[in-house]
Amino acid sequence: MLFDSPENRAECVNLMKEVAKGHQPTIDLSLRGMLNAAERDVHHYVQNLGFQEGAWYRPSHNVIVPASMIAICREEGFNRDLVYAALLHDAGNSLMKIAPTTDGADWENADKRWKHMEIGGIMLYSTLGLLQSRGVDISNERIGKLKEIVDTHDFPYLGEELIDREAKAHRGADRCFVPSALSWYKDMVAHYGDSGYQAKSAELGFTLSPKEFLRCRLAFFYEREEDLPTDWNTDRLPLDTSLEKYNEGNMCETFYTRTDKAIIDGMFMCRAEELGVVEDVATPQRFARMFEDFYKDELASILCFARGNNK
Repeated sequence: MLFDSPENRAECVNLMKEVAKGHQPTIDLSLRGMLNAAERDVHHYVQNLGFQEGAWYRPSHNVIVPASMIAICREEGFNRDLVYAALLHDAGNSLMKIAPTTDGADWENADKRWKHMEIGGIMLYSTLGLLQSRGVDISNERIGKLKEIVDTHDFPYLGEELIDREAKAHRGADRCFVPSALSWYKDMVAHYGDSGYQAKSAELGFTLSPKEFLRCRLAFFYEREEDLPTDWNTDRLPLDTSLEKYNEGNMCETFYTRTDKAIIDGMFMCRAEELGVVEDVATPQRFARMFEDFYKDELASILCFARGNNK
């Protein structure tokens, strides 16, 4: 299997980095066309933080999550200023060091989850305070509320429950990144090199493969068969809820709004359709060509959804 080799994993990640970097200017421009002037300023700020933690996937995350948030706000009637939280919620990671993707899922460490939320909340507070001083119409109370959302946005991964309706909507937008093509394949590569996930798979009685990774991710989002995407092939890819223990937090974290479910359902259908290609890919170069097609098509779909062209 391609991903069993550390050398192949490293090459696959390097090629994914090149693909994402090459398309980033175009997707940034597409998102910016949907943002107002203040949101564009925040997006520009976030994309230029540098992200010292080495998260090469962060710039794409900073498009997928705000685009999903725009769609959720429009479809579900939430206040549009939640887009500020979507843009800034992971800004705290720019001041932290995270191991390379091929070294395992280091970004999941609990101390880093807590710390990046704390720092991110402070960065949001100062950024929106500056916008307010420049005439943007946002109250101190509202800035405080958005800070609370950023301060707590990864609570479900840490065993804490989100109660607030807006915090849940924001969480839904953030979760849209997890099954996206870029996040999916960088996670899968990371798990092949992560002793913790290897131990989990052994405990649950399977060997990691693209198919088993998909089945575990399925149990991360879906609690019941009736919640699966329309036309899901349950004979080929049945839902096994016991596999939720493989995922971060050892539990299923289901959907927060109809809109994030619609976006994520579409992503899972794509990942299922790609499965045969991924299982047969023999070289990092062929994997990269495959990944680029998946990545481009999906970003175009998410941005169309954000523009309201999903009907």
